[in-house]
Amino acid sequence: MVDRGNLYGLPALYRAASRSGLKAFAGAEFSRPGTDEEAPPLFTFYPLDRGGFARLNRLITRLSADSSADPAALLLEEGWEGARVAVFSPDLLSRLLERGPRGLRAALVWRLPFRSMLSAARKLKIPPLALNLALYRDEKERRFYRLLRAVDQNRRMVPGEAGDGAPGGFRRRAAPEEIEAFFSAVPDALYQTRVLAGDAPETLFPESYVFPSFKGLAAGEEFALLRSLCGRGIRRRYGAADEALRRRLSFELDIIRRKGFAGYFLVVQDIVSRCPRTCGRGSSAASIVSYLLGITHVDPLAHNLFFERFLNMGRMDPPDIDVDFPWDERQKTLEYVFETYAGRAAMVADHVTFGPRSALREAARAFGIPEPDIGPLSEAFRLGESGLPPYLAAAASRLRGMPRHIGTHPGGVVITPGAIT
Repeated sequence: MVDRGNLYGLPALYRAASRSGLKAFAGAEFSRPGTDEEAPPLFTFYPLDRGGFARLNRLITRLSADSSADPAALLLEEGWEGARVAVFSPDLLSRLLERGPRGLRAALVWRLPFRSMLSAARKLKIPPLALNLALYRDEKERRFYRLLRAVDQNRRMVPGEAGDGAPGGFRRRAAPEEIEAFFSAVPDALYQTRVLAGDAPETLFPESYVFPSFKGLAAGEEFALLRSLCGRGIRRRYGAADEALRRRLSFELDIIRRKGFAGYFLVVQDIVSRCPRTCGRGSSAASIVSYLLGITHVDPLAHNLFFERFLNMGRMDPPDIDVDFPWDERQKTLEYVFETYAGRAAMVADHVTFGPRSALREAARAFGIPEPDIGPLSEAFRLGESGLPPYLAAAASRLRGMPRHIGTHPGGVVITPGAIT
């Protein structure tokens, strides 16, 4: 499955595939700005490893920053090592050959003429690839897809709007036997599809958590700095260390070192130190390291708090350090993070979905219902009352919970060891 110019659906795809016992293979398709959304794209990019995934993310980032840019030109710059690229026109296939044929495939689309594309592929010695560019499963889903497009474009659906032509056009999901029959004359195209599926990685994500490095330090240097900062914290918090404090600190630092979390504590301490009114809370208050670094302000020794509740060798997930920042220091904190970790930090996006009111309202607009009539209908739908036109109730119910647009999480920030792209 592919997304259009992004990877927003990738986590959901992996989760769904895992539940179903399937191997997911994800990519992204790219079109020229202003292209009809139901026409074939310029190319589809399928990452096969982490390097290909990184190239795809850089491509997406650059195109997101400049919506007028030519995706093919950026692809030529970035390259597609560690990936397969399915190309949908002979001209683009020839153009991309400037960088070499490795990883290129000539896309042949179910239910679309492919003689010229196949001829170019044979001439250029590029393997053909059989694809089904499905957007929906059947006629019912096709009608819903038309509604989504109308809502997205803030327009009224045209009566008899056909989308991709007659029912059952090339954007419908084909059955395996339909694919086999359509490409029976080009068995090598079907073979390449099976090869591509076989080459798909089990996952594009790392098996463990990835933490940012602190100021480019190596792991040993990070731990030495953390231990030094804890020493300063002893003088500030206690004046001097007794035997109980030394044992507790040694115990915590040993686990932090073995788990590889020193850099994580340093990054949090660096951010927190910029805002003296911050207050760490939750299980992190059970850590003497957090207390000595000034992340938390509760003495875990005085209150007999157990570090294992916060972090232990049997725990697979990373330590969760909850910190409250004063509302009037939030912007300053974010600015510091983005300045300090320039190119390695970004705000977290969230998916805003259709609620009861917005689902009914947007569906009604797409169906051309006058604005004064929409308010009472929306309230009736929210309250679960009957009396709505069946077609409108069905459309709003289907729309409810669907992704509406991308928002920005109010406080979520990602910091990475390398480039955020």
